[in-house]
Amino acid sequence: MTTKQALFDYSDTLEAIEEYQRKIDKLDAEIHRTEKRIHDIEENETVKDKVYGGEGGWQGFVIEGIPIPEYRDLKQELQFKQTFQQQLRTTLVLTQYDLISKKNHAEKFIRGIKDDYMKRIISLRFIERKKWNQVADDMHGTEDSVRKAYQRFMQNH
Repeated sequence: MTTKQALFDYSDTLEAIEEYQRKIDKLDAEIHRTEKRIHDIEENETVKDKVYGGEGGWQGFVIEGIPIPEYRDLKQELQFKQTFQQQLRTTLVLTQYDLISKKNHAEKFIRGIKDDYMKRIISLRFIERKKWNQVADDMHGTEDSVRKAYQRFMQNH
């Protein structure tokens, strides 16, 4: 793996972790809404119907219960979402383990840089994940000057 690639792989993996976490958070909210809806149906939302029949003629009976089709569909939806959530969590953990290796590789590359100015630029940009204007502020330079210094350095490494 090239040194430049190590920096980009590390950055890409961090973004992937953030994306997985956003998906998990969104799914958590959906699961919560579905669980609440199921609870509401179980506790509060019964349907009543009147049927006729019985021995000795037509007698009226009132039946009451939960709306089965909606309830069944919600239960299936909840099960699917929980399974998907577990898969996302597993993928997130595996990606986090992968990140450790990539971070170590990127930090090893940064530690090997002799130029302290360039070491700080690369560390700020890739490890701390700052934007070029933030790196420039920390380095007391312009955005263009620190970016160009980085580009020149990377062309030679």
